[in-house]
Amino acid sequence: TVFGMYTPSAFYGTPKAELRVSSALTGRSDFNSDLNFGFEVGGPLVKNKLFFWAGFAPRLESSTFQREVRALVDVNGDGMADVDAAGNPTRRLLQSKGYDEHRNSYQMGTKLTYLPVESTRLNLSLFSSPTNAQSMYPQNPAIAPAAQNPYAGQSEFMRNNTDVIMSSSTQLLERKWRIDTTLGWHHETFKRDSPYRDINERNSIEYYGTSLSNFENVAGCAPVMVGGTMFDPCPVDAYHTGGYGLIEQSTGNRYMGELKSTHLLDFLGRHEIKYGIRGENNELNLKRRYSGPAGNRAAIQDLGEDGIRAFSLFSLPPGEYPFQFDADAKPLAGAPYYQDALNPTVKNNTFAVFLQDGYSPLSNLSLNVGLRYERQKLFDSKDQAFATMDNIGLRAGAIYDPTSEGRAKLYTHYGRFFETVPLNMSARYFGGEGVLVRQFDPATCSVPSSQWSGSGGEFNGCTSSGTFAANNGKNYPVQPNIKGQYHDEIVAGGQWEPWDDFLFGLNLTHRWLRNVIEDGTAVDGTFVLANPGNIPQDSLDKADADVARKQAELDQATMAMNQAEVDRLQNEVTDLQSRSANLKGLAVAPKPTRRYTAMTLSLAKRFSKEFMVNAQYTYARLTGNHNGLYDADVSYAAPNGNTQYDLPELYLNKNGALANDRPHSLRVTGYYEHNVGPGRLTFGLVGSAYSGVPRNYIANLDYGYQIFLLPRGSAGRT
Repeated sequence: TVFGMYTPSAFYGTPKAELRVSSALTGRSDFNSDLNFGFEVGGPLVKNKLFFWAGFAPRLESSTFQREVRALVDVNGDGMADVDAAGNPTRRLLQSKGYDEHRNSYQMGTKLTYLPVESTRLNLSLFSSPTNAQSMYPQNPAIAPAAQNPYAGQSEFMRNNTDVIMSSSTQLLERKWRIDTTLGWHHETFKRDSPYRDINERNSIEYYGTSLSNFENVAGCAPVMVGGTMFDPCPVDAYHTGGYGLIEQSTGNRYMGELKSTHLLDFLGRHEIKYGIRGENNELNLKRRYSGPAGNRAAIQDLGEDGIRAFSLFSLPPGEYPFQFDADAKPLAGAPYYQDALNPTVKNNTFAVFLQDGYSPLSNLSLNVGLRYERQKLFDSKDQAFATMDNIGLRAGAIYDPTSEGRAKLYTHYGRFFETVPLNMSARYFGGEGVLVRQFDPATCSVPSSQWSGSGGEFNGCTSSGTFAANNGKNYPVQPNIKGQYHDEIVAGGQWEPWDDFLFGLNLTHRWLRNVIEDGTAVDGTFVLANPGNIPQDSLDKADADVARKQAELDQATMAMNQAEVDRLQNEVTDLQSRSANLKGLAVAPKPTRRYTAMTLSLAKRFSKEFMVNAQYTYARLTGNHNGLYDADVSYAAPNGNTQYDLPELYLNKNGALANDRPHSLRVTGYYEHNVGPGRLTFGLVGSAYSGVPRNYIANLDYGYQIFLLPRGSAGRT
């Protein structure tokens, strides 16, 4: 089989550019082409014994990032930007440049199947999917993709997933008992940095509240004096230059095994009973560093009158705690705390058992019920377990054919689904990651910050105005009896074929989030891992009991006048008190909500043996206050560690249409098949239309956070 699909730019709409009131820079990614093609080949190697399959499917995507400089204008000469009838600033285009972007992925695989006897099948499979991409990518969500030096703003992304799977299936007792076994290995690599080596060896620098004329020579952008007022036609609220920023590289492995048994029984109908056991061991090595030369790796922010900040990495050794550096965090900039890079290896184990019965009391009725128990155990970079979660998920469903002829079906299903906590969270929050923030007075710098290039240590020529630590620099405190993250889902619908080759379908889906695992802080800046908004009283009581127990140990050491023990235990008591206070604050935080409700209507019509058309329309709403494991509001990919509970101020106006809410979507697909010699040639055409996603009125808060000025979705749609 050979196949291909090509989407040219003529078939794709032009996206709207992001406009910021306080910036002259804007940009958009213009679609160029999407080419997807490949082949499959297979057949017997040994007749009735050994079979093979192989496939290869590249996908080549191309776009152009169109970066524009749109200057403010002051026609009436009052020293202020002119506005249109809607109150938006009037602009004129000064410059437009395109920068190539691409994403290339390659799906490939092969499979061998061996039948030693008629009742046994053995499979060996290998799959791989290398991907590489290059695009304009701002690491700080407060900075628009266009508001970067085009050289420093380029990002290169590489990922490769490889899977090796061995499986067997044996049927016994006249095919009424089947035993399935699976062994698998998954290996993945990931890297994200600049495609230019010199950019990776410079400190990234972000300037806030500045002028584009300070960094780029664009005709018409220079500030001018108008009636005693300096008018800047090209302001930028934030601008990134210098080095790349945060560089990441990871290697992961998963080892799994599963044993499953299936029995066919006749008792008041037909039963298909399945039960089994599954185990996984996962490990991840995650290397993170700021760009810059060794010994001076940092990310710099110039906030104008509010000072200069330099961010660097640190780790705390055993026995030291974040609160010990509340008064003076300067030591964290040197040995043994400062880290050029963090390189933790973490792991988790998952064990699961399940039982399921598919019961058919009638020929046109099927009932399914299942129960799954799993235990997830998470380990830190010292191979110490920090969380154990016991999860129980129920699944149930029914399918009914009212015609008893296979021309219709009604169905409904319910399920509870638990998240497998990703190792990225463990590597960051239980791998010793701490971020030191050093503050400097720009008026004291020996070389003005506007002249810095990111060569490393340039901020050392400025007078320090304070330091503090973000993140913890060691394992986060964990909520006692922390629960798994999960959601519930109900699906119902039906299909009906009133005439031959005409199929009508209706599908209803409702999915809602029940519990999350997130990091957060409520009182003192020490982050804890918890179930914000859903922390039960028994967890709070356990946290208080741990404080009381440790306080009793401290009292005994004080009576014994053992000063070394007193100092150690006092730090531990303070650490437990901080955990308890933060948990109590997060317990009353807004409950995380994410609700997806959808109705899909579908039609499939075969006009002839060669020509078929499918049409599908979906009305759906995605609402709540929690975007999920990927926070699209701020382009932040930190599963179970987004910013929602980092500050109480971030709770404001969060509820509403979520980032991927698209109420309407329509897709029409047509296929035409034509015989060519011994084979068949298939032509296809696909048309899609869908609503834009919500836009929001947001503002930057301190340290890169964003707050919603008005309720979600108030700014319309893209």
